[in-house]
Amino acid sequence: MQRPLELEHQQQWRCFNTHIGKQRYVYIVRGQSFIFPFIDRREENMKSLKFLASFTAVALIVCAAAFAKDNKVKKSGSFDLAEPAQIGSTVLQPGHYKAEWTGPDNALQVSILENGKTVATTQAAVKQLPSRASSNQVILKVTENNSKQIEEIDFNNRTEALTLSGA
Repeated sequence: MQRPLELEHQQQWRCFNTHIGKQRYVYIVRGQSFIFPFIDRREENMKSLKFLASFTAVALIVCAAAFAKDNKVKKSGSFDLAEPAQIGSTVLQPGHYKAEWTGPDNALQVSILENGKTVATTQAAVKQLPSRASSNQVILKVTENNSKQIEEIDFNNRTEALTLSGA
């Protein structure tokens, strides 16, 4: 039985939502006739977008932390003194010492440690050597009052040396 044309135009489109498992289906119906189903992928797209945003945020945080850490890494090297020498106003007696430094290459904060305890602190800069140092070396200079002051510390098998300030 056919419907009159007027009734055909009066029928409206209707949508029905249903979930089957995790999929959301939308059915479009006009009158009594079933038109077609389609899968609503908005939820899947949002999940993918949230995952991508989270992954990007974590990657940026890890990169930022790596760059920030580079400047704060403590570098160190050991050296031996065969005779008394000064760093600033502190006189170091002959023995085995460890130098630890942080900061940018042209403005280092250096701590001199003996048996794990800080015995002196000073400023220094990194000096590039033409080749790797063959051993640990401490370069001393004689001051006006005939005392010896540490001017430079070269570390075994490294191309960098510390030039101490005030030397």
